[in-house]
Amino acid sequence: MSKYFTRLTAGGLLLLAGSAMANQPVNITYKPRGDNEPEVAYSTYVVRCTDETNRTITAWNGRKKWCVGISTKNCTNDQLKTAKQACSLPSSK
Repeated sequence: MSKYFTRLTAGGLLLLAGSAMANQPVNITYKPRGDNEPEVAYSTYVVRCTDETNRTITAWNGRKKWCVGISTKNCTNDQLKTAKQACSLPSSK
């Protein structure tokens, strides 16, 4: 039982360490629209990630639906979950 527990604990620590190294959102900032832009159905936010890249997420339906980029294909109902998805995408640097 002790060997099993030791292996399980070590495996769990490796898993946690791997997830801590993943690119994560650091800051989410609302990006106001310019005065000359027509009325649009979504709000834009800029996500700053730990790899120092900026990603765009959008909020739809009164911030009930959050999507990566301006497309409505990669969406969740949670801002932080969507920001994490955006940061996990390959960098375009």
